[in-house]
Amino acid sequence: WDLWPLDASAGRPDLAALPQLDRVLAAIPVFGEDAPLPNSASNSWAVAGPRAGGTAPLLAADPHLGYGAPVLWYLVRVELADGSLRAGATSPGVPFLVFGRTRDLAWGFTTTHSDTQDVYIEPEAAARVVRTETIRVRGREPVTFEVRETDNGPVLSDLDETPRSDGQVLAVRMANLEPGDTAADGLRRLALARDLAGARDAAARITSPPQNLMVAARDGGIAMYLTGRTPVRAEGDGSFPGTAPWQGFIPFDELPHVENPGTGLLVNANNRVSPEGHPAFLGRDWYGDWRFRRIHELLAPGARFTLAGFAAVQMDTLSLPAREALPFLNTLPRGSGAVGAAQALLAGWDGDMD
Repeated sequence: WDLWPLDASAGRPDLAALPQLDRVLAAIPVFGEDAPLPNSASNSWAVAGPRAGGTAPLLAADPHLGYGAPVLWYLVRVELADGSLRAGATSPGVPFLVFGRTRDLAWGFTTTHSDTQDVYIEPEAAARVVRTETIRVRGREPVTFEVRETDNGPVLSDLDETPRSDGQVLAVRMANLEPGDTAADGLRRLALARDLAGARDAAARITSPPQNLMVAARDGGIAMYLTGRTPVRAEGDGSFPGTAPWQGFIPFDELPHVENPGTGLLVNANNRVSPEGHPAFLGRDWYGDWRFRRIHELLAPGARFTLAGFAAVQMDTLSLPAREALPFLNTLPRGSGAVGAAQALLAGWDGDMD
């Protein structure tokens, strides 16, 4: 908390009036405790035409997600008779490109990590909607179960093997389950956009998930738009279960966006995008900015870049957390045996993960 202060913008709760966190955590079911999710992250950056050695900008985007089976991304290239091009990557169930480029536009995404899901403590009587879900499983019998919903969303605590006995349920409200989703139309518009104005229009239609959309246009423009519906909370900041319903969503134009910065450079590496005190409250917890700072080091002011230079940045393996920890680690008393040998390796290491 000393390194990453809480967001001071509107929406901070009176923590003393909320339930004890340990009781809340104990009430939420835990899944896959012995198989934690893999580490994953994303980087993207763009430089304007003059810094790219010409008139057109350059853009890089790498969603380095954890390995899985089946894989998440599928490469696509579509060339039409009229000479238009759509190339990039998509995911199963998504009707358009997620990452991609056309003759006029290139784009990529990084996860914003803004908070768009809230848990609600409600009386069991609030679960008035009950429906049956059937999941067909290849080679096995279908799995059938009941889903209960309150006005806020599906009952999360029903997933616990031990039924609750206190007359309450935990329901989860999620921005991506709210009515009026237009995410597919946003991706469609993105594939048809010719400039930043078209990209911004598309970004406003991408209702889920919350992402940083990095864009570069052939006419020279670069931009970053925050996509996804971000709730306006009547109480609290989403870090504790609430009782008051959301009061709509933050208007798209009030979310953090940047177009054609004077530096000619835009970078995001899952770092915080809203400055302290920004009126649009996105969340309270953010990852460190090491990758963000390292990319800025490599994209030094005044330097010009080529595709090969961008590839070199993507392949960089120097770890700022390691480099910043080494001075302290190297002051520790030298041990003997394997410990001493390990310390000797650290003493001669520059933090490069190769």
